Amino acid sequence: MFRRKLTGSIAVITAILALAACSPSGTTSDNSTALTETDLTAEVPAEYRDGITAAVLSAQPPLSWVDDSGQIQGMFQAMLKALEVKLGVPIELESNSFTNALAGVTAARYDMLPGTTVRAERLEVLDFVSMYRDGYTFATPEGGPEVGDDPMSLCGMTVAGQTSDGSISVLEGWSDECVAAGQAAISVVTYPSYADAQVTVASGRNSLLALPISSFQSIASESDSEWVQTGFTFSSTIDAISFPKGSELTTVIAKAMNELIADGTYNDIILEYMTEDNLITESVINPEPATSEF
Repeated sequence: MFRRKLTGSIAVITAILALAACSPSGTTSDNSTALTETDLTAEVPAEYRDGITAAVLSAQPPLSWVDDSGQIQGMFQAMLKALEVKLGVPIELESNSFTNALAGVTAARYDMLPGTTVRAERLEVLDFVSMYRDGYTFATPEGGPEVGDDPMSLCGMTVAGQTSDGSISVLEGWSDECVAAGQAAISVVTYPSYADAQVTVASGRNSLLALPISSFQSIASESDSEWVQTGFTFSSTIDAISFPKGSELTTVIAKAMNELIADGTYNDIILEYMTEDNLITESVINPEPATSEF
């Protein structure tokens, strides 16, 4: 078991997310890049050559957020703009909550959605192109409850997370294991965003926050923190760009991603917002799904 200080406070991330709250879901990016045809343009299916619509998250820094001027910022925006240049085809970004964005890409209202954890059940209804590595951990205000080295240490705790997040089904499965072992269940409570969930843990309403490791890193600095990371990490994941099942875009997007990896653009973008641990060396279609291993 460990307790690692999160170098930043809830005030930092809440301030960023408050800016996103000022802009409603549906904010679109200003697409003013002058595009020229590339070697990949002819490989883009004809129905998408006038433009591709991508959903992005409205409040999850450093991956994606909407700033106080209404512009979409973050790693997703940067990577999609780089893909746009590679393809020579405009990509329009529309911000939304993860739950709505996931439902939208599943129903083909969006052409793609970056940052979707690859899971077995999602592979039945979506296709994926791998984008970066991630995983989950727990945080609590300093002095809060400590998590041990395995899931059974969560028995009886109340864990807050984001609706439709990949961690939720894992936590619910562990809760069943607690009950089977004669211990109290894990109470898993979900909220529309990580920011909403974080506030409930800060207030003491819930014990712990379950969140992607990449999102913890967004508040890192050299100063002391009101929050600590506690316990184990779990569900090492490949997070990907998701597409409606059977989409004809996956092949050319994977090829464009691999060109970005080869020319160094991919590494530059990931390292601007994340760390070396998040890098992948090859983008593939429908990678192996995440597991609940810790």
